[in-house]
Amino acid sequence: GDDDDSFSYISRFVRAVGRYQRSVGALDFSASLSAGADDVQLNVDGDGIVRRNIPFGLRADVTRRGEHGWIAAGLDLEATRHRFSLGNDLPPGAMMDSAIRADTLWSSNAALWVESLWRQGPLTVKPGLRGEYYALADQFVLDPRLTVLQDLGDGITLSQAVGLYHQPPSVVDLDPAFGNQDLDASSAWHAAVGIDVPVGKPTNPVVTVSATGFYRDMNDLAVDVVSGATPIAAGGSGQSGGVGGISRELSEEQFGSYSMRDNVGAGKSYGLELMAKKSTGAWRGWLSYTYGRSLRRGDPARALGWEPYVL
Repeated sequence: GDDDDSFSYISRFVRAVGRYQRSVGALDFSASLSAGADDVQLNVDGDGIVRRNIPFGLRADVTRRGEHGWIAAGLDLEATRHRFSLGNDLPPGAMMDSAIRADTLWSSNAALWVESLWRQGPLTVKPGLRGEYYALADQFVLDPRLTVLQDLGDGITLSQAVGLYHQPPSVVDLDPAFGNQDLDASSAWHAAVGIDVPVGKPTNPVVTVSATGFYRDMNDLAVDVVSGATPIAAGGSGQSGGVGGISRELSEEQFGSYSMRDNVGAGKSYGLELMAKKSTGAWRGWLSYTYGRSLRRGDPARALGWEPYVL
């Protein structure tokens, strides 16, 4: 084969976190600062993608404990310096033999949240609300969430949870050379129902068996809205292949797509998780099995229906 045929993948990171905690009466306060560095590289036959990020974070929260539970509120701040470069062959007929793109961008997110836990008899209710601003997308999102637990006696517990979650677009999806600067965050409704059953005495079970069914409905997913045969999409379209297409299959979150995308995709996933947990003194172990199925739908204008999603 060709001496240039090669494939290499490098992923490394480092994190440092400092945390402060203090309690005054019924109030608990905590704050943490974090900083780090990420280095992710993919090289295929001399072409490649390199992403080097430096993330910073601040999280502060205060909790007030009460007779029947607690209420908490907090602030999350994130800022990241993104440095990325892309080198890739373009398809035949393009004006250039290869594309090289490099840039440095800053992204930031800011969130305020509140949640509480209330117990009354066998019932436990945990509502929450999170509001977050994504600076790159210039978008504010609001995520309500709720968890309910019922103690049925003999150590048996039922649980139900539902919540809305948002994810901002990748910084490379907003790149002015390859991407769509009008992308918004994607959203997903999560729902789960579960049961925990102790085997043996409830106070000292031999093992605890749990089963959880889950469903997720995803909307406004960023998907390709141009053909993989066009030069601008050649680096990242799943139809065009190339280093960008490979990187998407490996880790879209790490590398991005480097293609023209829009918030017209959808997805859904569902499944069942079975777990057995055992604690003996200082030792704790578990065995679990999950059956899951995930489907995705691309650009409706291209008549793409629901297809299995592997990753």
